[in-house]
Amino acid sequence: MMLKNIRITNNHPKKEKAILGVIIPFRFTTSRPDALNRISNIFKNPRPIEVRLYLVDSGSPEEEAKKVRELCVANNVEYIYIDTRNEMFSAGKARDIGAIYSNTDFITFQDIDCLPYGNFYNDLLNEIVNEELNTNQNDFFVIPCLFLTEKGSELYLNTPVDNRRELFYRNYFYGNSELIKSFALSASSIVVHRLHYLSIGGHNKIFRGHGFEDFELLHRASTYSNKYKRPRNYYTDKKDWDHPDYEGFRSMFRLYGDLLMSKGIFTCHIWHPTKTLELSYRSASKKNAELLTESMKDFDKNGINPQPLPDINRGKTLALGKENNAFYKSIWQVLPQFGVVEYVSEDKFNDAEEIVTFIKKYNYNRVLMPNPYGNPKRLEMYQGLKKAGIEYVVMDRGALPESVFFDSNGFNADSSSYDSDKWDFDLAPEEEESVNNYIQSERTSSITLEEQGNRVGADYLAEKLSISPYKKVLFIPFQRPSDTVIKYFSGSVSDMRGFIDFVEDLSLNLSDDWVVLAKKHPLEKEKPDSNRIVFVEDSTHIKDLLELADAVLLINSGVGVLSMIFEKPVLYVGDVFYAHPEINRKVSTPKEALAILDNLFVVNSDKTRRFVNYLINKFYSFGIFENEIVEKDDGSHFNITRKIQFYKIRVPGSPERRLTIRTRHLIDTSAPAYARYRAYLQNHKKKKKITNESSSTAIWFLRQLIKLFVNPRKFIKDFRGWVRKKKLI
Repeated sequence: MMLKNIRITNNHPKKEKAILGVIIPFRFTTSRPDALNRISNIFKNPRPIEVRLYLVDSGSPEEEAKKVRELCVANNVEYIYIDTRNEMFSAGKARDIGAIYSNTDFITFQDIDCLPYGNFYNDLLNEIVNEELNTNQNDFFVIPCLFLTEKGSELYLNTPVDNRRELFYRNYFYGNSELIKSFALSASSIVVHRLHYLSIGGHNKIFRGHGFEDFELLHRASTYSNKYKRPRNYYTDKKDWDHPDYEGFRSMFRLYGDLLMSKGIFTCHIWHPTKTLELSYRSASKKNAELLTESMKDFDKNGINPQPLPDINRGKTLALGKENNAFYKSIWQVLPQFGVVEYVSEDKFNDAEEIVTFIKKYNYNRVLMPNPYGNPKRLEMYQGLKKAGIEYVVMDRGALPESVFFDSNGFNADSSSYDSDKWDFDLAPEEEESVNNYIQSERTSSITLEEQGNRVGADYLAEKLSISPYKKVLFIPFQRPSDTVIKYFSGSVSDMRGFIDFVEDLSLNLSDDWVVLAKKHPLEKEKPDSNRIVFVEDSTHIKDLLELADAVLLINSGVGVLSMIFEKPVLYVGDVFYAHPEINRKVSTPKEALAILDNLFVVNSDKTRRFVNYLINKFYSFGIFENEIVEKDDGSHFNITRKIQFYKIRVPGSPERRLTIRTRHLIDTSAPAYARYRAYLQNHKKKKKITNESSSTAIWFLRQLIKLFVNPRKFIKDFRGWVRKKKLI
């Protein structure tokens, strides 16, 4: 989204962050001379300090814009002016600008014609807590709205703010049509975590003018929330919020506001002549209606949101690489936390000095990049940034299943993020419980970073491999020779050939008490070239091998962390990020490894739990990966991450974010939430049962008919048996 020609009048210091931002899209037109009075009424409504109003003025004439700004300053309201005088007014665009510039945890949108009652904003704060939106940040709720008649509007405006709620909720309940024209879910008035809203790109820019852009947003938001079961004929617009059938998208969208309405939490839409809307603004609505179904189906098919919107409070980030590459596409949920992101390939810069100059010239706050060791040019840039003291964040897959890390202190073994002063502390009781549960789950589950065969257990594996019960097992997980950690962090062995020689030498000198088992990396086509090393079958599950092992030898594989979880002594040859003398030991020669294996140390369980606790509860982010295995020209494979659906996000400089991934709708149709549709749902269930029974009868009849022609004797025998069973003769 273009962020040019925007003027901000801040009435609150940047450090003073609020909980809820109320974004009010606005443009003054001569057809609505009452507009200033309407926003004044909103400003006068009481609000707690945790709530902040943002009026987004999208293209008002200069004279009126000045009046609006003065009104905002007088009422402690943030004023954002966008010079869009030559564009058709877009409430969606104004809302998105407000979301970008607000400095709050949550946001909602309020039309200038929607006037709340006295304690309304406090009620919204309470609902944020009740709905646990802090820990389920992809959930949301929607504010219902009562559209008042001209008479009802006059009464509402003349009623003291603290009495409005009771009076009009009672009239709504009793169906007073003289005061209340209709009920509607104010589809634009979504209450949602701001960073989640920014990550899904806000409103779809394909919609112009008035109408339906809010439905398309709700469609995407409800898909990520997955709170309610989708109704039949979902893409159909019944154009009625009170329809008794659970059909069409409105019937489900309404459920996101019904709970609030049952509690008497709502706004009231003050009457105004509909013809006051600009003709071009209204006419665009017809086109938008046509786009809606198309856009909804397209999202369901491809899962692609509009481009993420930036959190302007996080400044500017220079992202090394191409904008639409697999890496940046996979972390779309995280990008808003890097502010305005601009993409430049590392190949643009001749040397590290040039990128440093570029960053300073264009006032970037930080640099974001994938694995800095991924190619020589990126590594040069990374080392130059570190030397110049410029902030950076590197991201790569972590050592645990479903994990990634965003690190501002280095990468892998060269990072200070893993130093013991970050994690070696006594655990609180809740941390003890969390890490113990995680370790138990990891030990028993089959989930791993790379695809494995089925688990069979250590005992079965030992029998299959004919390993004596008294033998000790040294497990060696081989890595990919082309892996950057082999190229840059392999220590005394230098490369994979050196490690093979290391293992062969060690194997020759190990006592007969030991059995050496090795496993090639799942993505490698061929096993490492060795006549002395025994490799298990490729399908052997790595967790079965760890369960069986008495010790593990590796270069610097992430299996070292998994070995911690199984409390197995690890000997590492290269440089590792998980090094600690009470958990694992470095060996530079086969002789050193032999000495340790002859007198094997015991892993410090407390230290292990502290380190794992740090990874899972403080440092790593977690998400569900969608990967694609691609074959190279040489026949080997590599794994490309196409998408990550995060459920826990930890980015340096930002609070931890938690989201909920639901593979099935949360609230079953038997719940009271669907009460208004109960008759329809029960009737549809009966019809479905009758249809299934009719289908079964038809299939049975067809089978008998085929039998009559193919095997008449069997048909007659079966028919007589059926008659006797039914006692028809």
